[in-house]
Amino acid sequence: MTFTWNFKAKFADEFKRLPAAEQDKVIEFTDLYEAHGLADFSKYPGKITQSWKGLDPAGDDYKFTYNNCLWHYHIGLPKYNQSVSGKYLTSDWVLHFQWMYKGSHIALVDLYQHVGYNGKFWLPKPEYLEEPPPEEEGKT
Repeated sequence: MTFTWNFKAKFADEFKRLPAAEQDKVIEFTDLYEAHGLADFSKYPGKITQSWKGLDPAGDDYKFTYNNCLWHYHIGLPKYNQSVSGKYLTSDWVLHFQWMYKGSHIALVDLYQHVGYNGKFWLPKPEYLEEPPPEEEGKT
């Protein structure tokens, strides 16, 4: 099976300005994804989970993350930390991505601190879910 990915429009623009070390972490994730998909999370050093996990099902954040199939990956920035359970590695920063219906394609949404300055789990804003404009055919 072929596993594909793309950047959402805002993250594609932001990615160009990220420091090389942060870009490398994102590319390491996409390389693993292309090689293994998401059927076996043990192929990844960081924890992968649904972004709605642990949220109140009646809350707006739950609805937003669930309805948009948002997941996140602990990307190892600034470094990996062993979880309390010892089962996986976490980090202060996560890469949000959309995994629609657990298919063979993901869309990278943003890279940000797991917990924002307000102490709440960081969620990308709706504009981060917008698709990039289609490439013009024959454009040189």
